[in-house]
Amino acid sequence: MKFLKTSTSATITSLTIFIGSTPLFAQGTWIEVHRVKTDAGKKFDIGGVVHYIDMKSVVRKGNIAYYNWNIRLFNNKGRVNDSNLDEKPSGGRINCRDKTIWGNKNNGTWFPIKTDNKTNTLTFEMVCEKSINSFKFW
Repeated sequence: MKFLKTSTSATITSLTIFIGSTPLFAQGTWIEVHRVKTDAGKKFDIGGVVHYIDMKSVVRKGNIAYYNWNIRLFNNKGRVNDSNLDEKPSGGRINCRDKTIWGNKNNGTWFPIKTDNKTNTLTFEMVCEKSINSFKFW
């Protein structure tokens, strides 16, 4: 078996290029959109629901924007019970021209969400009117 002889600097350069060119498996950048408080969960220490959007997932294709979203329960003290938002996110779609928001069922079909509420309004503003550069991440 014959090995190719290379210099140490060539090997280091090759490894640097290879390692530098591999994709990053970064997690999402989740932004809290809205908290909805509820009185129904006082007995079970449920203060309400928090809605999140993954700003790294937002993709615009013409007037349509696609994004991932997720929700979590928070307790009566305001702390989110489960903070792993990258687990089982849902897909969302918005027509940025006519402000129609679509939900995604598990079977891949889309359905219009007709409810006009603060969460939908804020989702539209974040996905259609803001760019990721307008948010502070640290």
